[in-house]
Amino acid sequence: MTLIARIGTRLDAIRRWESTLVVVAGITIMGVGLAMIGPLITGLLYGENVRAFFLPVIGCMCVSLPMFMLFRFGKGLRPVDGLLLIIAVWGLVTLTAAIPFFLSGMTFVDGFFESVSGFTTTGATVMTDIDLAPRSLLLWRAITQWAGGIAVILIFIALFPMLGFGGRSMFSNEMSGSGSKNLTARMTDVALQFILVYAILSGIFLVISILMGVDPFEAVCLTFSTISTGGFMIHDDSAAILPSYVQMLMLVFMFLGATNFYLHYQRMYRKKGAGYLKNAEFRWMLMIFAIASVIIFLLTFTETGNDLLMHAKDVVFTVVSIGSSTGFMVVDTATWKNVAMGAVGVIFILALIGGSSGSTAGGLKMGRASAILMHLTVDVKKRLYPRGVFETKVGGEALDESTLNAAYVLFILFAITILGGMVVLMMLEPGLGLDGSLFASLTSVTNCGHIVPFDAVGYEDGFVAFNDYSKLFLSALMWIGRLEIGTAIILLTPYFWKEIFRGRRKIRREARQKRSGSA
Repeated sequence: MTLIARIGTRLDAIRRWESTLVVVAGITIMGVGLAMIGPLITGLLYGENVRAFFLPVIGCMCVSLPMFMLFRFGKGLRPVDGLLLIIAVWGLVTLTAAIPFFLSGMTFVDGFFESVSGFTTTGATVMTDIDLAPRSLLLWRAITQWAGGIAVILIFIALFPMLGFGGRSMFSNEMSGSGSKNLTARMTDVALQFILVYAILSGIFLVISILMGVDPFEAVCLTFSTISTGGFMIHDDSAAILPSYVQMLMLVFMFLGATNFYLHYQRMYRKKGAGYLKNAEFRWMLMIFAIASVIIFLLTFTETGNDLLMHAKDVVFTVVSIGSSTGFMVVDTATWKNVAMGAVGVIFILALIGGSSGSTAGGLKMGRASAILMHLTVDVKKRLYPRGVFETKVGGEALDESTLNAAYVLFILFAITILGGMVVLMMLEPGLGLDGSLFASLTSVTNCGHIVPFDAVGYEDGFVAFNDYSKLFLSALMWIGRLEIGTAIILLTPYFWKEIFRGRRKIRREARQKRSGSA
């Protein structure tokens, strides 16, 4: 018997209780603690005070080991239990990951906001003097985004389909129009391959950026922030201070991060039907980004001081950054707001739609947006030709009524959530006004980070100037947007909790029967 097998047998003998939630929580806390070792070593190398990471690493190990060693996975995980498990783990991760921010001097609310922003790959920040911040803390911010990007891919591509009918429905809605219709049955077998694809793309970006002359530490942080479409920078001046060739590299990998990872998987493993341009959603994303770039360029080029080529680069970068929900900025979009409100309107639409299904990007997703647009086109044709027979097709695939209904429902939920967030923020932050509240709500729900700088409405310090209630509310909006809104709303329904408690009563009843039978 091998050593690993002996350890497993010994642990099975020690474990006394069953609880999937406790085991997964233990694994999660241990994983966060292990991830902190990187910033801990970085702090030691740069001669920084590593208390903010040393204590959490020790604490995570001390808390997680008993949970992992004394509990074993339960049997018969129901879809509602699995969904609750994912929500609970997400909350536990953000709270645990916020500890280094607390120990570095940030308030509880600010640290929690920064952690949520990282793991939801939003990129909104409340940190000031970022250039002077400890490098260990900056690396940790970047790691939260990179880990959050992996979590998003695995939740929607691997975990939800494992939950049964509820998860499979969510998966099909998330991936509609993506060309991955037949992938769900074998998703658990390729989860590791998706992680490998994510890591390979990250490694390619890292190597190329270092070869371009980017400082290795900055290259690592930039890698984690770009491929995850997160948007955290280690400078106060965002991406504007980087050379143009580095910005172009970021543009390419932001686009790749916003592309369906199933397409990367197909291409990398040379699967049948591989090819980006064969995918309808990918073509839609290319087309929408191109049209948006042309519109914004035509609306703004006369009022800028840049030469046309440089301005074109800035426009395309901004379009891809907003469309991929990354939020890097190379131009002050407040100037666009002054010269052409139509340009800001295009940015608003880009943020709302977001990137492709099955990617790290936020927003409604291109697959759903294209399905809605094609259905509206078909509806017009039916009105013009009442006797005609038409189908709503995306990429040659006919979409059934349930998929179309789900797309419309998600669009309505996104709109309601954004408008509701705007109303609440107008009450919490009267100085923001209508424009500022709307864009703050939009950037949070779509996980885009920043669209129009808040100095345009008198908030020169950005999210730092928001009060604690606003920051907590924005954290909730980021979390809701990252979980596709519909998933988060399920938690608010009485049917969900009724099913949860019904399952708990059944478990207790079976346990009593087992004890009475053994007696």
